Amino acid sequence: VGDHLVVNKFMFSEHFQSPLHALLPYRAPERGDVVVFRAPEEPDKDFIKRVVAVGGDRLEVREGVVYVND
Repeated sequence: VGDHLVVNKFMFSEHFQSPLHALLPYRAPERGDVVVFRAPEEPDKDFIKRVVAVGGDRLEVREGVVYVND
């Protein structure tokens, strides 16, 4: 309660162009990054999630434990 979070919502947006891209260029999300995006069913809410896998990784959840690439 009372926590604040400051994020760069444009870092992972290849379609957004602004002078900030010269200072903070676009890059693909990497494992361990924190991403913020709009909730699909509730566009007035933001989801804040950590990336645990990227393209080409194999992700499995067994008994509540996340396994990446075995």
